[in-house]
Amino acid sequence: MEKNGRIKKYRKVKEHRSSVKGINYEVYYFSLMKFLVTFLKGVLLLGIIAYLFYDSLVAAVCLSPFLLIYFRIESQKYKRKRLERLQMEFKEALIQIGECMEAGYSVENSFVESYFSMRERFGDFSDMVQELNVIRQSLKLNIKIEDLLLDFAKRSGSEDVKDFAIVFSQAKRGGGNMASIMKRTIGMVKEKIEIQKEIQIMISGKKYEQRIMSLVPVGVMAYMSITSEGFFDVLYHNGLGIIIMSFCLLVYGVAVYLGEHLTRIEV
Repeated sequence: MEKNGRIKKYRKVKEHRSSVKGINYEVYYFSLMKFLVTFLKGVLLLGIIAYLFYDSLVAAVCLSPFLLIYFRIESQKYKRKRLERLQMEFKEALIQIGECMEAGYSVENSFVESYFSMRERFGDFSDMVQELNVIRQSLKLNIKIEDLLLDFAKRSGSEDVKDFAIVFSQAKRGGGNMASIMKRTIGMVKEKIEIQKEIQIMISGKKYEQRIMSLVPVGVMAYMSITSEGFFDVLYHNGLGIIIMSFCLLVYGVAVYLGEHLTRIEV
């Protein structure tokens, strides 16, 4: 009977692990609405480039494979935004967990209580709320909380979550003063996230300036095309002109990429 009970429990845990899967934050999947919006933006961008640089619809068709690159760039942007939101919610969850532990709750119960607090604040569709719910459900099956946190850290792609999970795991297995260790660890993670937030606020103005400057060359070309009809005709529909405009487009694309890359600072 005892053996059968252990087998049933093992199957239940295995079934839980296979059916309740956390989000893989390293990969971003477009929703239908975001896919359509991104597609339309990409088509519009290709149309503008084809008109200003080549004055040809054929060029838009030839450039259409670059839509895949555009989708990749947009997916990276969405992924970074999701990670930033996750880190912010993770900081709030740590605050809730720390307060629960100071009130006398055990580590496991602190995570459970933080789930209800976070759900009231951020809603059921919050990434961090869903992660806490996975932890809450898994704890009922006696899965070790340190294993759950390490799994979350592996999927998140966040250094803050990884650092916390490693320190927590070592402290839990070492049997140290969890309340004291958690307090120090939470303080360090909160401080790092606050520094990241301050840096983002400081460089937000530079980001807007960079984006405006990126639009200036295209704006000048559009202005000249509208106000001085035929100004660029010498560069259209001939081999040398296509080569020159393609080179200019390449330089412009590299400049935009470098501008975005230089204004992205990580701590």
